[in-house]
Amino acid sequence: ASAVRTRQNHAMRIGLTSDTHMPWRVQPLHAAHLIIHAGDHCELASLEVLTAIGLPVVTIHGEVDTAVVCASLPRETEVTTGNTRIAVIHNASPAAGHSTRLREHFPSAETVGFGHSHIPYIERDGDGLLIFTPGSPTDRRRRPLFTMAELVLERGRPPGVEIIDLDAHIRPNL
Repeated sequence: ASAVRTRQNHAMRIGLTSDTHMPWRVQPLHAAHLIIHAGDHCELASLEVLTAIGLPVVTIHGEVDTAVVCASLPRETEVTTGNTRIAVIHNASPAAGHSTRLREHFPSAETVGFGHSHIPYIERDGDGLLIFTPGSPTDRRRRPLFTMAELVLERGRPPGVEIIDLDAHIRPNL
């Protein structure tokens, strides 16, 4: 686990993506403080794209990654940033029972980001655990949009997440 710090009283913005299946668009990530990738890079070129942005990167591998990617990255991880514990795993399936399973697997996490489905999803359980998947910037499957997510951490507020439509991206303040 690692920690990323930001100035007090300023929101930390974390760009989260997954299932990039190269090539892909990274424009929204440039304005983040931290980048999290929840697996399925496919090739190391994806990691090179992320690190070239020049921000801290937390990433894991998924089930379709090459053997080189899998050997280079963990299957899951946790990071503490902005006093918030964030867990990252690629496949949180099946959908039924997400929050219970993830709460048991990551008992100290306040939020869990995951990939795999390519379908954006956000849920906050009764105990306040925020779980979400950003969808995919390259393979929308049964959804109308290519997406990523922005996790916002502000002192004194629970973590919040927003799904970003990359086709309309053109949101200056990611």
